[in-house]
Amino acid sequence: MRKYYEANKQKVLIIFIIVTSIFFLFYWTFIFFNSKKEEYIASSDQLYTQVEKALSLKLTLEKSNNTVNEVKIGLLGFTQELANKKGVSTKLVTLRPIKSDQDFEHVNIRLESMYYTEVINVIAEFERYNNLWVKAVTLTPRYDDKKLVDINMEVVKF
Repeated sequence: MRKYYEANKQKVLIIFIIVTSIFFLFYWTFIFFNSKKEEYIASSDQLYTQVEKALSLKLTLEKSNNTVNEVKIGLLGFTQELANKKGVSTKLVTLRPIKSDQDFEHVNIRLESMYYTEVINVIAEFERYNNLWVKAVTLTPRYDDKKLVDINMEVVKF
């Protein structure tokens, strides 16, 4: 064996270096990918806890917002009160009920000479209630002042 070693010393050394290099290459690759895998697992666990926290906050918010905003009075009376509350009762030109086959209340509302912010505030107030639906809105700019609009809207209470 000693003779064989002396005769092929350089070949044995090269084979040893190649095998050792391949071993270290695979070992370092394994270490690198294993660390990346653990980083991804840690980040996914962190994301999972954030999602859980968001869901618990959502449930808490839903429980706290469990109060239901519903209009208890008739839609005509409510619309008149809303116009008084928003300060647009002088701009309320038409307020008439619309006949319906279903058990819903329909009202057609016409407001004139409204600023855009007033329009948004009135529509937002109707949308605050769960049993009201703004079915149609038509804005017509005024010819005498482009900052003002006439609004025609249909509101449904169900």
